[in-house]
Amino acid sequence: MNLLNLTGETAIDMIGRMREVNHMAKKEILDKLSIYIPQKKMEEKPVERLIRLGEKRDRSVNYMVVEAILEYLEREEKRYGSTSQVVQKHISAEVVLAAHSQELGKSDDKAIAYRESPRQGRASAADKNEDGSFSYKITGHSPQGEDDTLSACRVLMDKLNKEGSKWGQPRKGDGVVDCRAIDELHPEKELTIQVVRAVVDQCLWRQLSAVGEIRETAITKEELVEQLKRAIEFKANEQKIPKMSRPSLMLALDANRLPAYAFDDVVEEFRLQWGSWAKTLGFDSIWLVGPTVSLTWQLDVSP
Repeated sequence: MNLLNLTGETAIDMIGRMREVNHMAKKEILDKLSIYIPQKKMEEKPVERLIRLGEKRDRSVNYMVVEAILEYLEREEKRYGSTSQVVQKHISAEVVLAAHSQELGKSDDKAIAYRESPRQGRASAADKNEDGSFSYKITGHSPQGEDDTLSACRVLMDKLNKEGSKWGQPRKGDGVVDCRAIDELHPEKELTIQVVRAVVDQCLWRQLSAVGEIRETAITKEELVEQLKRAIEFKANEQKIPKMSRPSLMLALDANRLPAYAFDDVVEEFRLQWGSWAKTLGFDSIWLVGPTVSLTWQLDVSP
């Protein structure tokens, strides 16, 4: 897939240009395959097993899923004959796999570019400009209500589990709790999460809803940091979430459609300016959740 950046060049061209400027630049490919798994099969942990097997075989989950499908078809077609005509006839109704590609460009091991193919009707792109400012673009329809809440919580669980936790799949919560997750090793232990959009200004989302596109060509990291602070302040008040309720609640800023807000330089600046302040607000912890694990960070820490 040819993903375009804000200037019209392809992501591959852009990464090549960055390599010419800085030999440390590199591109990280983040492959995803969305699969509907029936609830009764979830207890068999197919996703976790695929990830572990992929690490052992040095293969992506996408590769192994496609390989398994082809092996299954080859075996079953020997028993029942070719099913290609049946598949063609019912493909629009029966296909439940949807490939989603992501690319993360890095220089000196810091994120400087992000691209993705459409997911759930929207696609995002972001760049760090040569002058140190940032540009981003979102196309598609605006998320409604809490459309992306569970998606953000899944990315956050993946991040926490990568760091050694064993949280299960998040499920929808109630009240001030948007998501809940159970510790797989200690079922009596529950994680509760409140999710807020990283940008609480509704004008941005209204624009996406009205014209199907948001484009910012030069926004400073200080402006991005200020918007993250506003999102935290929006929830850290007695009317929204009383301080006595915060110690058991993790606050997650949802930037899974706004990857520029989760680039390294922005996070480092936030921690420098507001990390200590964020720690005083009383939440269990405060996280910024980008579209990938590598763009997900704890904010309430000092540099």
